[in-house]
Amino acid sequence: MIGCLKEESLWKIDRVKYAGSIGKHTEVMCADFDVVLFLNDKDADFGEVLNEWQSILEDNKDITILNTQFSKSDICLQFSLVSETGNVAVDLLPANNFVNKKEVPQSGSRQSRKKQYIAL
Repeated sequence: MIGCLKEESLWKIDRVKYAGSIGKHTEVMCADFDVVLFLNDKDADFGEVLNEWQSILEDNKDITILNTQFSKSDICLQFSLVSETGNVAVDLLPANNFVNKKEVPQSGSRQSRKKQYIAL
C-alpha cells in the first residue's frame, strides 16, 4: 500500500512512520494501523493529497479495501484494509517534512539530537 502511494502519488513522500497498535506491536483484538507519511512539499494541501491517495488506493487492484468505504477529515484518510488475519483499521496521515535527515548528525545523546532538530 505504501509502495503504491510512493510510486503513484504526485506528492514526494520522504519517509513513513508507523503508529497505532500494529506500529507499536501492541495489537490485541482490534488492530489499528496509523501511518504518517512525511511530504517534502511544505505547501501541500492535505485535502488534495488525501483525495489523490484515495483515488490511488481505489484504483489499485492489489489492495483490498473493505467495502471500499473511506472516511476523510482535514488531516486523515480512514478505511479498513482486508488482510489474511482479518480487517485492520487504517489511518493515513500526511505531514510536512520540516527536517532534512541529512542535516542532523546521528551521534550524541538523544537530548542533544532533539535540540538540533528543534534548531532546524
